[in-house]
Order: sequence, then C-alpha cells, then structure tokens
Amino acid sequence: LKHYADSNFNPQQLTISLKYYKQEFIVDKEYHNKIVKRQELLSKEISRRSVIHSTLITTFGLAYNEYSGDFTNVITLSDLLKS
Repeated sequence: LKHYADSNFNPQQLTISLKYYKQEFIVDKEYHNKIVKRQELLSKEISRRSVIHSTLITTFGLAYNEYSGDFTNVITLSDLLKS
C-alpha cells in the first residue's frame, strides 16, 4: 500500500473491494454487475476528467476469467506483508 500512499491520487477516484477467501477470488457475472453499478454511481459524483481505478485487496489473489479485468489493481496478503 506504500505505493498508493506515495502516489498522487484523489481518493474519490478509487474503489476498493476487500475479500477474504480460502482460495483465489473469482469474479462472477453477479459480482461484475455490482462493480459496474458502483462505478456508474461513482462516475456521476466525480469530474468527467477523472478515471476510476477498482482495486481488490484479497488473501490469495484473483482467478483469471472473463470478469477479472474489472479490477485495475489486485493486492494480496503477501503484497501487504512484504517489507
């Protein structure tokens, strides 16, 4: 997270999902629709010149599938524990 703290970003442009699972997180169609709806709601509240970056913070990572591209960044537990 240090990278994000050191970056110049506007917190209004960032959506974060926290997920705890015993395996890689899998984005299904239902969760994909939820993310799209959140991004649409957020885009109405911020400047049109702003970009929304969806970040997933999860224990074991993200399984690749047709919806895994919904997240701009994925941060795992091992990423957080690196010094």
